[in-house]
Amino acid sequence: MKKYIRWFANNNLKNSVKGARRGCRAYIAVGGGIEVPLVMGSRSTYVGGKIGGIEGRPLVAGDKIPKGDAYGTPGKRVPEEFLQTYSHRPTIRVILGPQEDYFSEGIQVFLNSEFKVSTKADRMGYRLEGPVINLQDGVEKSIISEPSVPGGIQIPPDGQPIVLLVEQTVGGYAKIATVISTDIGQVGQTKPGDTIRFKEVTLEEAHRLLMEERGKIQKFKDRVGL
Repeated sequence: MKKYIRWFANNNLKNSVKGARRGCRAYIAVGGGIEVPLVMGSRSTYVGGKIGGIEGRPLVAGDKIPKGDAYGTPGKRVPEEFLQTYSHRPTIRVILGPQEDYFSEGIQVFLNSEFKVSTKADRMGYRLEGPVINLQDGVEKSIISEPSVPGGIQIPPDGQPIVLLVEQTVGGYAKIATVISTDIGQVGQTKPGDTIRFKEVTLEEAHRLLMEERGKIQKFKDRVGL
């Protein structure tokens, strides 16, 4: 017998989801997973492209979400030591490039300034507001479009950074730096009005931090029996 989760649009439920206590986003883990058709190997929803999930759209009151067969032991909680902490003023670590040579004093402005998260912030990218980051004289304000990756920081003609996130295609603006993978989640947990600063790290440091994070994830899996 197919099992479903009923989606309600209010909080008048005994088992309702309350607001996030850390950061600005919360997640629901469903035993057995969400059983919707795979699209490009994923069961997620891309609302902008209207594909995946349930008809490629946001959930509405009354939706029935099919779920897979549950597995594992229910009722477990994430140990406190594995819970992330989020700041309203995070310092985000970056590696310069790939087009850092398009900038001169702009790099120092980027690394020594504070930027505010604007209201134009979603899964595709976060537009920031702060001091103008200028390109070098004589450099084109756009480049030939190229594949982009989560964490790339584009500088459009207005000089205000855009941190690219998970919904990516191609980008046509010079990228002054790239957020290291371990810090992308910190960006995604800020909300409009929060502020962000950037700190340069080496590729070796970024690799070390990634290995530490993977080790912590494995430790968590071992602790809860996954």
